[in-house]
Amino acid sequence: MHSRRRSFGKNHGEHVKAAAGVGVEQVAYRVAAQRDARAVGHRAVGPQHGGHRVEHGVASCPLVRQVGVERRRGRVDEILKNGSQRSRHGQTLDTDGRRGASEARGPTLRRRAGLRGARPGENRLARVIKPLALAHLPTPLEPADRLGAALGLEAGRLFVKRDDCTGLAGGGNKARKLNYLCADALAQGADVLVTGGGRQSNHVRMTIAAANRLGVGATVVMSSDEPARPSGNVVLDHLLAPDFVWAGPLKYYPLEERIAEVCDELRARGRLPYRIPIGGATPVGALGYIDAADEILEQLGALPSLAITANGSGGTHAGLVAGFGDHARVLGVDVGTRPDLDDVVPREASAAAALAARSEPVGEVQVDHDHFGADYGAPTDAARHALHLFATREGLLLDPVYTGKAAAALVTYARDERLPDGPIVFMHTGGVPALFTNTFSEWVKTRPS
Repeated sequence: MHSRRRSFGKNHGEHVKAAAGVGVEQVAYRVAAQRDARAVGHRAVGPQHGGHRVEHGVASCPLVRQVGVERRRGRVDEILKNGSQRSRHGQTLDTDGRRGASEARGPTLRRRAGLRGARPGENRLARVIKPLALAHLPTPLEPADRLGAALGLEAGRLFVKRDDCTGLAGGGNKARKLNYLCADALAQGADVLVTGGGRQSNHVRMTIAAANRLGVGATVVMSSDEPARPSGNVVLDHLLAPDFVWAGPLKYYPLEERIAEVCDELRARGRLPYRIPIGGATPVGALGYIDAADEILEQLGALPSLAITANGSGGTHAGLVAGFGDHARVLGVDVGTRPDLDDVVPREASAAAALAARSEPVGEVQVDHDHFGADYGAPTDAARHALHLFATREGLLLDPVYTGKAAAALVTYARDERLPDGPIVFMHTGGVPALFTNTFSEWVKTRPS
């Protein structure tokens, strides 16, 4: 962990300082969920949490249908039959299935190069909590040869995974997590989703939208004061009409504590809240990015050498690692949100892999701490350069806080020849509303030198 100070309460120009050394231990999500369920005295709906009320208007969607596994299984088996693949560090991994077997019921789990555990689509948790269909999936995986050429990469090396196209309230990566989190909420009989974030949180926007789709309430705890002039995501939040709690400037873990307090207050008034931590970063939420890893494998026809993603609360990074089975295949770019990503990501990846009956991911976590700037939401010249590069070479719009920082890292790694051989996948996780904030609408107009 590095020594820079970082902020969370400031999104896009509104800072709340938090020392990088903050080491508050997060309560395990599953324990908290069980505690919340006991507090309201509500049992899960249906056998194995498998069903939910029809009037919510969103069908539960077994994973095998979401990703088209019947077509994919043949392709995956073909990839595996062709032999082992080299990991980033050159180690060859066996594919004969003798290691990594599981005692779980269902198909035998086998170890394979980079992608370990259950076959794509054979997610054990899908038998317990069937993911909803809140997102448009699978999202496209697009070649980015013009951008790659600008970075010195040969054609066919660089791809963009378009998770900005998930469709829910403008799209973004949180829709995948909400497919699982909201299914779990309905199974527990919740009547209100409770979460929080910074003033310009994309997760907050999409959680409110999911609640509206499902016909349940939404209460959001914002780590700032209410702005006099809403912009960006705050405008969209007001349109979606949740119950706001403006908590004032709070650091990451104090905000989590305030979210839990709001749940207690709602229970005292007879409500049945379902608490979603900041960013949906839980093992259950991370299952959505095991799905994404499976999609990438099917679309690419091989494992990526490296997937690069913005790393806010850590759930997207953790899910990709659990899906690919190898920390070396995922680089998370710290955007200054959470002070303990190096500890959180491996823990969440292991928990998500266990829930999905995947083998324990191998390797060491990769988190880049060099591109978020002064602190969370701070403008950087490197991010502005990356935004213009993606826009002018591929017509892709990134945001200055998340994907812009991840793109800046991609540019740096390409320039310094630090990218591994083979296909590189850039995860476009959405966030475009930040371009319309009061801070960045002027900043982005200045062309980089």
